[in-house]
Amino acid sequence: MNGGGPQDLAQARVLGSVEGPWIRNPVNRERIRFLKHAADTHGETVQFETRMEPGGVVGAEHIHRIQQSRFEVLGGTPGFCVGGRRFTLKPGDTLTIPARTPHYYWNDGPAEAQMLIEFSPALKTEEFFRSYFALAQQGKTSLTGVRNVFQRAVLQAAYFNESYPVRPPTLAQLLLMALAPVGRLLGYRAVVEPAGDPGLPDAAAPPRAA
Repeated sequence: MNGGGPQDLAQARVLGSVEGPWIRNPVNRERIRFLKHAADTHGETVQFETRMEPGGVVGAEHIHRIQQSRFEVLGGTPGFCVGGRRFTLKPGDTLTIPARTPHYYWNDGPAEAQMLIEFSPALKTEEFFRSYFALAQQGKTSLTGVRNVFQRAVLQAAYFNESYPVRPPTLAQLLLMALAPVGRLLGYRAVVEPAGDPGLPDAAAPPRAA
């Protein structure tokens, strides 16, 4: 399936000049490294490579409120659910998901799934992923989200445009975000720095204080 077409494929292959270190989410069983940063593109796009182990999954169905996301499969057979439709991609396939379209993905095969992922506009996407991966490394997330309600409220309020879960209903999520000021008073922060993954090249230094 070539959801994005030749133009998307050409755009996705323009990698950044500085490749970031690998960071790992042990809950999703996924590693990523950033290839293009918001500063590289004047805020237009952010791009990263992901490697997901067999059985890995981005478990919570979500939307990106104002961002388009593009995927190019480099290896393996990732599965997707987009707008309620499930399908599997293969190496060379591309997929473009419009803003506000519910989706999630997983590794549908026996080998590692590798993809390039790009978000436009960039917004605070890199900061969101780094913070979420850091919380996963600390055992504070599950496949359905952040465990602590105050930490979840702070994170959701800070990254409202970057990633928005489809469930629970919108009213419940707005009520959740109302807890964000209390969460901040209790010491919870939206920016958390992850540790690098020593299992892959270019591992980051130990986590820095937020």
